[in-house]
Amino acid sequence: MSQPSTPIILSPAEFADTGQWRLIIYISHSGMTALLRHASDPQRPIVRMFDATWPLPDSPAGGASLLKRIENTVYDHPGVLDDYATDIIIESPHATWVPTAVIESAAGEDPEQQVFHSLFPGVEGDICTDRLGDITALYSLIPGLEAFLGRTLPGARMRLHLGVLAEGVPAMLGDRPAVAAAFRDNGFDLLAFGTDGRMLSASARSAANDPCADILKAMQVLGLAEGSADIILCGNHPSREGCRIMLEARGLAPKTLDIPGTAAPTSLPTAAALLAFRHRPAASTGPEPAADATGNDHNQI
Repeated sequence: MSQPSTPIILSPAEFADTGQWRLIIYISHSGMTALLRHASDPQRPIVRMFDATWPLPDSPAGGASLLKRIENTVYDHPGVLDDYATDIIIESPHATWVPTAVIESAAGEDPEQQVFHSLFPGVEGDICTDRLGDITALYSLIPGLEAFLGRTLPGARMRLHLGVLAEGVPAMLGDRPAVAAAFRDNGFDLLAFGTDGRMLSASARSAANDPCADILKAMQVLGLAEGSADIILCGNHPSREGCRIMLEARGLAPKTLDIPGTAAPTSLPTAAALLAFRHRPAASTGPEPAADATGNDHNQI
């Protein structure tokens, strides 16, 4: 995006009108970010309300402390409790995609629990859903999170980060099948798309996984010969460059996709950037609009 001729100045009165803004909250095992984007004017700066980071839980009992960290972070930043239309993105390593018809046809009072625990029998927590066409994601982060968010941010839409990626990335692809790796702290996300942009698979991978090996394995499983599909690398993380070099050494030609908002100084998780900057021009990969301080605590970017 081209730089405006003069900095955009946002007054406290503009922030007070919550109807002008949409709140985006990103939650993971290792931290939490809150952003405001203007509901109708894509030229307005994205406003970063806060960033919070913490160590990864080192044991199953760490879930209780993680919930407490999330609760304390929300209460430490009461601005997020204002009357904003809100999207909450949950980055979860425990997620699966199933046909929506399977859930609808499952017997019992809680089919989501039945299906999820048949695949993740040892995982405790609220089972959340994110529907994408005729498939639905079932996912969980920690026990008690959904109830807490429902109490403190009523009406917010909860999304699995993979669902946001599956909706946003295809708009930036060509007309060939594609396997995309979105790099982030503590790992990466691997998605595959058909020629029509339809998601074929999507899963979260930890930092212990080899992204190059996983990309090639996904192509093999999907029956995509090397060179017959695009390989897309996105997300502003050092691992992306290493993966690109390794794939090129194998004779492949991966494409680096610079999604607005993921580069420094913004450095947002890819899913958060896709929601925050989705109304910005697709070719925009440069610095975001400048903004003057207004005396409030928000960091305008």
